Amino acid sequence: LVLGVRMGYVLLRELFGMVPPRNGPRVMILGAGAEAAALIRQLRDPLSPRRAKVCGILDDDPGKQQRRLNGVPILGPLTELPALVNAMQISGCLLGVSPHSPKGREILELCRQQQLTLYGDAHALPAPEEGGPVHVRAA
Repeated sequence: LVLGVRMGYVLLRELFGMVPPRNGPRVMILGAGAEAAALIRQLRDPLSPRRAKVCGILDDDPGKQQRRLNGVPILGPLTELPALVNAMQISGCLLGVSPHSPKGREILELCRQQQLTLYGDAHALPAPEEGGPVHVRAA
């Protein structure tokens, strides 16, 4: 009985996590590393006050293109970031790899050059009650 209740709870939490938040920010994850998988779980947690709609992931690895990570599509290489930010009305980006890795530093520099909002982690995202997302535009 206890196992059945626990399994039901986990199943319902996963199902409700797949439903996008109504007022949450629209985010793009940059890099498909282990951090990206953890971010997706965190952003989809139905009990989290910082839920967000994860619109996609960008990663330069051709082997990861056209795949999904925890149900989120890997849309293409990082060079497509400026166009996708505008087309998908992205509120901000999150780093899906370590900022100390070479790829992380490259992504940080790209966002700096394009003047894109890059949040350090999911806790830095604006909550819906804080006025909702502020859309960024690629230069």
